[in-house]
Amino acid sequence: MLEYHRKKALFSTQFVPMSLVLLSLLGGITLGLSPALAALAILLCASSFFISIITQGSVHKTAFWGLLFISYNVFSGIIFGGFDSLQEASVISWIGNEGRVFLYYWPALYVLQTFRPIHVEKALAFLMRSLTVLVLLVMLLKTGSGFSTFSTHHAAGTFIAGLIFYNLFRFDKTKSKADLMYLSFALLAMLASNSRTSLLTAGLAVILVYFSSAQIMRVLRLCSFLIPLIFAMPLAFPTQFARLVDAANMETVNSVVKNLKDAYVADSPIEVGKAFDLSGSVDTTGNTNLAIRGYLWGRSIGEGFRSPFFGEGFGRVNDLGRVYIGMPYLLYPAVDAAYANPSNLTAHNGFLQVFAELGLIGSALLFMVYRTLWTGLKGDLMWMYIGRACLISLMLMSITQHAFGAPIYGLSLFLLAAIANRMCTSET
Repeated sequence: MLEYHRKKALFSTQFVPMSLVLLSLLGGITLGLSPALAALAILLCASSFFISIITQGSVHKTAFWGLLFISYNVFSGIIFGGFDSLQEASVISWIGNEGRVFLYYWPALYVLQTFRPIHVEKALAFLMRSLTVLVLLVMLLKTGSGFSTFSTHHAAGTFIAGLIFYNLFRFDKTKSKADLMYLSFALLAMLASNSRTSLLTAGLAVILVYFSSAQIMRVLRLCSFLIPLIFAMPLAFPTQFARLVDAANMETVNSVVKNLKDAYVADSPIEVGKAFDLSGSVDTTGNTNLAIRGYLWGRSIGEGFRSPFFGEGFGRVNDLGRVYIGMPYLLYPAVDAAYANPSNLTAHNGFLQVFAELGLIGSALLFMVYRTLWTGLKGDLMWMYIGRACLISLMLMSITQHAFGAPIYGLSLFLLAAIANRMCTSET
């Protein structure tokens, strides 16, 4: 019997780190290099998750709400016809675009349900340090030659944000020069990523984590560390600095507000297959990217309020020629469309995307996912800070991106938040 338990413990200490290596590589590197390989790993996570529920006879609280949220997406898609877009594309193409949300949560749910924090701290440190060096090399290679293993700059920036959180809060705990070095590597990689959203939200997330914990001196020390980097940015990374400055002007703010109002009050808002198709129809003064987002936000707010409880239906935000039935401002879903668009066009705001398509019911389920994941972050201060920073960053990113549904966010920050939750407590 003792030998059995010894072998079981040994299996856990060996198997869990290997699983985390696989899962962490999903956060952009594997996804960018080989979507098929990433999809296979996600399928294994999903199947292992259900097997674990059956064998354990219980389900982790956050995993329960996550499963309900995924199920409600399926229910909404079936009832309101959102899955009609499957007729316009192959299943593989569809799940990589409009159906991305069905890839997002499985690795995190797998970790929450199965992961036991048994002697894995050193393995995690080795993993995160190795990924930090690897990603820095990838970003420097991208700056020099344009080659990157990441599918987009958003994928790179989001993945790097998780590395920053880990290395920062580990350094905060150990005060090790080695941890400071890896933190510097992660910050340098972020500056090279060309992701404005990730750069700004990561900084704000760290400040909010420290501020919420009454760590005012740490906030001041962090600012003193970041200020020299900000001044060095226009010299070392002029393109990235120019993109930040371009977005911060009153012309952009005015065009965003105007487009939002126009879309909200419009009886028939403009429907497009791609976001940039709006560039010839809306005010694009200032930063075109943000100006177009303003119109998409206004349209989603209006459509959400016209069917506040159930939403207009999963997969309906991007459809063309939508047909609505029911009672406006109570139950007014889109039950048909001239073209069920299988693309990944979104509201470019995670909160509004979920509200417009899934209504208050879907929003409440997602809230419970985040609430239970957040409340489980306690006990281990370092991992609590890491998890909270990931969740705050995701919520901030969702202001301009669909960070609740695109896998580049779920397979990096949300996954790391799940790992942090399990490192804080082994209770399910």
